[in-house]
Amino acid sequence: MTAQRKKAEIETLVSSVPDLTHLVHRLTIIGRSLGALALRFAPSRPKTVGDRSRFLKSLGFSYNEIAGILGTTPKTVSVRLAEGHPRRPRKKKARGKD
Repeated sequence: MTAQRKKAEIETLVSSVPDLTHLVHRLTIIGRSLGALALRFAPSRPKTVGDRSRFLKSLGFSYNEIAGILGTTPKTVSVRLAEGHPRRPRKKKARGKD
């Protein structure tokens, strides 16, 4: 197989792959809408960003998706989710015998 023929086959394969960015954009909008609806109709109606973040995380949303739904940043979501966990005590470093 010649190099030109190989290149032509690769170009044919690449050009036959559909552009899915439009579909991914639509699915992102649908996912955010479902998350907003889930918050709206939740039995306990979480009020704070931390409570809302935990609720959406329990539904399987990622930090980026939660941030998009709540109109905040993924870093804020990360901090709010971390606030809900108790801190683990630090282990003391073992000292050598003096």
